[in-house]
Amino acid sequence: LQYGYADRYLLTASYRQDGSSKFGTNNKWAGFASAGVAWKVSNEEFLKNSRVVSNLVYRLSYGQTGNQGIGSYASLSKLAVYNYPFGGALQTGLADDIFSGPANANLKWETTSAYNTGIDIGFFTNRVNLSVDLYKKRTTDLLQYVTTPASTGFQRQLKNSGTVENKGLEIALNATVLKKKDFQWNSNFNISFNRNKIVSLGDGIKEQFAGNISTGDAPFIQTVGQPIGALYGHVEDGYYDNEAEVRNDQVYTNQPAAIIRRMVGEIKYRNFDNDPTSISITDRVLIGNVNPDYIFGFTNNFRYKQFDLSIFVNGVQGNDIINMNTRFNANIGTGKNISQEVFDGAWTEGKDNSSAT
Repeated sequence: LQYGYADRYLLTASYRQDGSSKFGTNNKWAGFASAGVAWKVSNEEFLKNSRVVSNLVYRLSYGQTGNQGIGSYASLSKLAVYNYPFGGALQTGLADDIFSGPANANLKWETTSAYNTGIDIGFFTNRVNLSVDLYKKRTTDLLQYVTTPASTGFQRQLKNSGTVENKGLEIALNATVLKKKDFQWNSNFNISFNRNKIVSLGDGIKEQFAGNISTGDAPFIQTVGQPIGALYGHVEDGYYDNEAEVRNDQVYTNQPAAIIRRMVGEIKYRNFDNDPTSISITDRVLIGNVNPDYIFGFTNNFRYKQFDLSIFVNGVQGNDIINMNTRFNANIGTGKNISQEVFDGAWTEGKDNSSAT
């Protein structure tokens, strides 16, 4: 549905019903609505003849979308590949009484509801254009595997569980910098700031581990109130410079002399769980976030007669990463070569090790 009045006030609205065989028998269909209004301020009498502002539009919208990004038959209980005896030998195939997971007849669409408000401004007969958008998105009924009680006989089940929120600001600026008969130069710049957080993990869960990375570690912990992609780990607190320092640490109380000697030159870690006798998983704290502070892009397009040149630059700022190259190049326990920087910066007895690597 679209409606416009006096080329100043615009209204759009839509509604759709989507169905997917991937979902449970009770929820194969879902409805999604959207609506938007716009005010073309530049067509009002007080701005119509402006020599500076050639276009000014204020926008406000709301919309819903659905996600069906799961495998086929995900809501069904499927036979699993399993070894079974047949004909006097062990066969590999689909056993008739072994299932890969429990069915979920109530599995339904994951839904994202988005609010957006924005403004479009054109200057000097739209030679310079600026768009600014503020948005907030909330995704509910997340499609994810949830750990099930041991009494079910299964490790996990695909369910609708959890809520995630994203909100941010997007700015786009484009301009015709120069326009001649045989030469034209156009520039475009955009930047976006997004912040996300976990609102709920469902079933009263406050914290859960994401999947392990290739090293077997699990640095990603999903925590209510924190962003998706939050990194957790231990915090270094210098080195053990001598045996006396090791013995004074309650973590190594009553340890044999061989272990005490072995720990000299090793990294000390800070204790956060109020248990000074051990360094464990509960001493890990938030140390990073893989989400960038902002993303930007800058494009310049040049045209001279029949020749075109385009220069595009994009980047991100403020995101933390796990540098796997550094991990392998700095690990002396792999039996492989290590970087010269790590070798030269290794802890050395009797030296200043404040900057040791």
